[in-house]
Amino acid sequence: MGHGPEDRGAGLQEEGRLLSETHWHQREEPFRLFIESVQDYAMFMLEPNGRVATWNAGAERTKGYKASEIIGQHFSRFYSEEDVRDGHPQRLLDLALEEGRAEDEGLAGSKRWFKILGACDHYGD
Repeated sequence: MGHGPEDRGAGLQEEGRLLSETHWHQREEPFRLFIESVQDYAMFMLEPNGRVATWNAGAERTKGYKASEIIGQHFSRFYSEEDVRDGHPQRLLDLALEEGRAEDEGLAGSKRWFKILGACDHYGD
C-alpha cells in the first residue's frame, strides 16, 4: 500500500505544484520589493471585497496611514461620507471586478489631487 503507480503520480504532481509555487514566489519577490520602495506614488492592492491588501511607502506618505492602520480596512475610507452614501466606491469596485480595472481621480480631503487605478485579479479562478 502506498507504492503503486497512482501514489507515484500523485507525488510527482505535488512536487510539480511545489516547484511551480516556489518559482512564482521567486519571480514575485523582486516586484514586491520594487512596489514597496516607491515613495512618490501610492500603490496598493485591494481584495475583491474592497479591503486594502497591500500598502507601499508612497501610500503611507500620500494617504497618511501606516500599513498596520489601513491593511484590512475598506478602501471607501479614502472617500467622503457623501461619496460613500452615493455608492461611488462600490461602483468602482464593481467595475474593477467586472472589467479587471477601474480608475478614479479627484480632490482628496486635503485638496491634494489623487488618481486611483485599481485592478482586480481573481486568484485561483
